[in-house]
This record gives sequence, C-alpha cells and structure tokens, in this order.
Amino acid sequence: MVFEKILNKFSDRFNPGRSDTLKTADMRTVANETLDPGMVTTEGSYGFISIQPMEKHTATVIWLHGLGGSPHGMLTCANMLRENAGVEHVKFIFPQAHRMAITGARGASMNSWFDCFSFDYENRDEDEPGLYRAVERINDIVSAEEEEHNIPSSRIIVGGISQGSAVSLLTALTTKRPLAGVFVLAGYIPLRRKTKEVASPLAPTVPIFWGHGRLDFKVKYDFSFQSARALSSDLGIPFHESDKRLTPDDFKEPGSAAGVRFMSYDHLGHWMNSSEMEDLHTWMTALLPKLTPHQV
Repeated sequence: MVFEKILNKFSDRFNPGRSDTLKTADMRTVANETLDPGMVTTEGSYGFISIQPMEKHTATVIWLHGLGGSPHGMLTCANMLRENAGVEHVKFIFPQAHRMAITGARGASMNSWFDCFSFDYENRDEDEPGLYRAVERINDIVSAEEEEHNIPSSRIIVGGISQGSAVSLLTALTTKRPLAGVFVLAGYIPLRRKTKEVASPLAPTVPIFWGHGRLDFKVKYDFSFQSARALSSDLGIPFHESDKRLTPDDFKEPGSAAGVRFMSYDHLGHWMNSSEMEDLHTWMTALLPKLTPHQV
C-alpha cells in the first residue's frame, strides 16, 4: 500500500509504543519528495497551504495541525490519501495557527489555535473565546470555498489532529450550514460539558470519523473513547466502534455514514499511522464521491 510505503521512510519514529510525532522538517522532506511542487500553493495572506486537485475541483478538505505543529506537518499524510484513487477531485487546505504564548507550557511561544491552560484534558478550564476565534477562522475558509470556488459546504470536510481536531469538532458542532463530515485524530471534545448547549440543529447531521491510538499517552484512549460515546448520546446519533479496517461496503446502505465512527489502533500513540489513513481515505471517499458529468 502507498500509505505503508510512505510511512516506512520514517519507521523508526512509528515504532509501537512511541507517542511523539514526526518532526516538521522530516515531514516537509517527505512532502517535497512525493508532491508535485506545482500542486502546492502557499496563501500567505490567508495563512494556509493548499494542494490543488488533480481533476476538476468539486470537494474540499480543511485539515488542521496540532499544538506546536504547522501545515507542512500535515502534507505527507494528505499525500497518502491522494496517492490512492477516489480523491482526485478534492482540494486539501492546511491552515496555519497563530503563534502565541501557552499558559500550560509556562508561557512558551508556539503555533496554537487557542491557549491551553493545562494539559490535563479531562479537568482543565478552557479558552472558550480562543476556541471560537479559531472556529470563526475555519468558517471563513469554508465561506471562501463556497463564494470563490463554488464548492457547497455539503462538499467540505473539516478535520485535524489533536488540538486541530478540537477546533474542527467545535466547527461542526456549531455549524449553521451542512458539512460533509468532520474527522478527529488523537483528539478530544472542546467544551464537552456544554455539548448540548452549543450544538446547532445541524450538528447531528455531520458524520464524524474519530481515530485514536490505544497507546496515546497525551490524550488518553479511554478518555477519548468515553468522550466520543458521550458525544453520540448528547447529539442523539449512532455510535459505531471498530478496530477492523473500513471497506466501501461499510457505507453501501443509505445513512450508514451517519453518527460517530470510532476507530481504534493498537500500536499507535499520539499521531497517525497507515491503517488510520486507509480508514480515513475509505470514509472520505464515501462522503465526497466523484460527481458525474451532469452533476458538475
């Protein structure tokens, strides 16, 4: 598989039990080796990098990096998806978080979507104003795709890893327009004690892919699993749990993508691996199928 081939370039960093991430420099190296430079554009004024679709643009994925990360760190994982059939029509956008002092890191400055008062994800207070500022920024990107590229919001998926997935999930929970889906990788629910309060009428209609490693010692697996279960209950949507790989057959029945799809990965820490990318690809292609000529 292409996923395995690319990740094997840095197999030492994906050993079972290792929870740290690939360094941004490493990820940029792989991206430069595997991406056509003409496909990658940097939108400095908007603060993001994008990969243009290989075919006519009819869908968009907005992918947010985690705390201390950068758009470059997400390029390789997106390229794993693009190397497999089914996403040739999809544009990938990687926003850049602003640099700020992080309270929980003793004021250290790093790229962050909002302030983290501590890294006790279960009990900490949250930067609610910062979260909503980040959500507003993602909504601005969705609006730009609608207005400048004629991509309806129902053909846009938002997602990310860790802190980026929290912003993505809050974007989906508070959305005032239909979204194709949201994916959560090594993530958590922001403002989880207020889910029912903040959820819009459209929130239950957004399919959720939630991937989490059993060896994640930053955002603990059990905490993530219970949070996802609580989310499905709060929204009144189905909860699907599996550690088996997804196939297109899982999405054949109408409405089969609805709800929370929680995927577990035995040998994964606080990052992504090839199995997760394969599952994300299967889910993504089910939600963003290619359009027929008369639909375009």
